Order: sequence, then structure tokens, then C-alpha cells
Amino acid sequence: MSFREKMLWVAFIAMMGGFGFYFLTLLTPLGENASPDYYLGLLFLIFGLVIGSMLVATLILFIRNRSEVTFKEDERDSDIHKAATQIAYYPLLLGVWASGAMFHNGVSTPTMLNILLAVLVGAESIRLGYQIFLYRKA
Repeated sequence: MSFREKMLWVAFIAMMGGFGFYFLTLLTPLGENASPDYYLGLLFLIFGLVIGSMLVATLILFIRNRSEVTFKEDERDSDIHKAATQIAYYPLLLGVWASGAMFHNGVSTPTMLNILLAVLVGAESIRLGYQIFLYRKA
């Protein structure tokens, strides 16, 4: 497994774990009664944990695999990145349109922001997952 693929796995697992926990808490009974300030704090905590775990994992992978690390992208890496970005664009576009329609139908602002965050995290997860799939396939 190449260094780039390992980094994609780290990002994918960190995002799915952190934001999966955040969105699951919205569906619990605590989520129905919690204040928006609680979720703002939880969101900042999740952002910190996701970024921190990605930094620590990157440093560990960098130290353990120095010989594999190449910062220059070859043509295959570029093609994989382009293909995954194109695949993730359509769910992002549809999600933004759907959330705009929900906003005009009376959804509250905190709910709207959570929907938009879910759309962004979903599109990024699709991009990362498809890149991993293409690296595994090649």
C-alpha cells in the first residue's frame, strides 16, 4: 500500500469516526433536548479530534515510511484524484439543492447547518472512498 493510499485511509477513518459519532448523537434522545451551544462545542471537539488524529497518524506514517514518501504526484495519482472529485461533485450538488429546498420549507437554522455539514462530510467521504477504491483497483 502506497503512502498516499495510507493517508487516504487515515482521513477516511478519522472523518467517518468523528462525524459519524456527531451525527449519531443528533439522533439520540439527548440530541432532541440538547441546546445548540452543546452541539457547537461538540462540533469543535470533533473538528479538533479529526484534525489531531490525522496529524498524529500522518507523522507516524511519515516517520515509519520515509522511503515511500514522495510528494510529487504522478499521472496516475492525478487521474485518480480527478475521477474521485468528479464522482463526489454530484452528491454534493444534489445535497446542496435539497438542503436549499428544505430551508425554504421551514427547517430551522441549526438543522439546516447540520444538513449542510452532513452533505459536505458525505461528499468528502465519497471522494476519499472512491480514491481508495481506485488505488486498490489499480
